[in-house]
Amino acid sequence: ILGSMSEGLVVFDLQGNVLEMNPAGLRLHGLESVAETKKHLYEFTSGFDVSDLDGNSLDTNDWPLGRVLRGETLPGLELRVRNARGEQAIWSYNGGLVYDRSGNPFLGILTIRDVTARKTAEAEQKRLLTENREQRDFLHGLLHAVPLGIAVVSGPEHRFELANIENYALAREPGTGLMGKTLAEAYPELAPDAARAIEKVY
Repeated sequence: ILGSMSEGLVVFDLQGNVLEMNPAGLRLHGLESVAETKKHLYEFTSGFDVSDLDGNSLDTNDWPLGRVLRGETLPGLELRVRNARGEQAIWSYNGGLVYDRSGNPFLGILTIRDVTARKTAEAEQKRLLTENREQRDFLHGLLHAVPLGIAVVSGPEHRFELANIENYALAREPGTGLMGKTLAEAYPELAPDAARAIEKVY
């Protein structure tokens, strides 16, 4: 079962000694064999670095294993890690203590997933959204600065995305706003000719 898991698994005792690590865990940590893991938490400091998502290096006691030993339950804790091979990634940790039937803790368990690709995609999406918002703000300011009626429409229905037309007498319903409406909804009598003109541009 341990060998077939896609997530890394680390099992440790209450003193902070690693007892077991599955193959996925070894790969993530940049280690070759379980024998390399049979040591105390503090002995992992050489070659390893763990930091928060802002890049602030964490004290060993604040590493996931140390936090579990203090009784914390980790629900998807995301941290930056540099492993024994110098590879850097973002890992998501889940874990906590394991209790016997009497309610006494006797083991700790951590599961680890590499979420670097997801976090990179999220950061890129955030960057693009910010860039898009800045561009829209710029266009919005520009549209309202020029002494001409201008609109930006999108899609086959020619839906209004940006416009200053509502500031001019051409608008059917001054003050109601055009954003989100289609050309046909806003100006039904002009829509056919306007749509043909727009299609010629493209």
